Amino acid sequence: MDRDWVVWILCIGLFASGIVFSKIVPGSLGFTDLIGLISALGALGAAIAAWQSAKISAQMAVGSRNSERLNHLAEHRRQFDEMLNQTEHDLGVVFYDRITLYDRVFPGNRNPSLHFEVRGDLQRLDEWSKKYLKIIEHLNYSGELFIERWVIAVMHFAGEICMRNVSIETEQVYISGYTPSGFNEENISRYISNLCSVLRRVNEFGMVESDLYLTAESTIFERTFKDFMIRVKNGKTPHSFRSNSKSTI
Repeated sequence: MDRDWVVWILCIGLFASGIVFSKIVPGSLGFTDLIGLISALGALGAAIAAWQSAKISAQMAVGSRNSERLNHLAEHRRQFDEMLNQTEHDLGVVFYDRITLYDRVFPGNRNPSLHFEVRGDLQRLDEWSKKYLKIIEHLNYSGELFIERWVIAVMHFAGEICMRNVSIETEQVYISGYTPSGFNEENISRYISNLCSVLRRVNEFGMVESDLYLTAESTIFERTFKDFMIRVKNGKTPHSFRSNSKSTI
């Protein structure tokens, strides 16, 4: 322990004071002096025993707290996994890195020096909510370059919450031919709905209120997106449309 030296100084000081009190003089140790010396040694022994007992008790307390925290973490992780399992079953999405997602929502729970939190990280969850709302705000936009950037932005956001909108075996757009985007011809609305539902459930699990809503894409956005898909399939973009079975990575 960091303060052991303080205990030892106090013990030595106590012993020395016993010697002074018993008035020990070389060559003239009387009965009273002997009793004083024995008392000083007894006090020293008692102090050392008390120090050892306190040290052991402190170590046991730390061990008990660490064990209790690990139990809390394991149970909380189990409940989190159950929520993700149910979400995968209900929505058909895939969470490919659950540990990372948990650590992003509850960043301090693995650190024993920090308080264990059952409430999610407010800053992170608020940031995700704002990104989602920005994504659906653009469902009235159009333009070839915009659609491509929008698809990439949605893909990156899904990556932040460690979610795949479809399994990698499903045919979809691969950005630059390598990175699965989760998009195919039919699932713009489904993708947005899944993002909204996942965020709602994560916020609810983290005991954080959220004001998330769904909105439909405009007709011009839908038409522009379909044109983008046609161009991808026809090889007129740097992206590709395939399943993972054709992947070379």
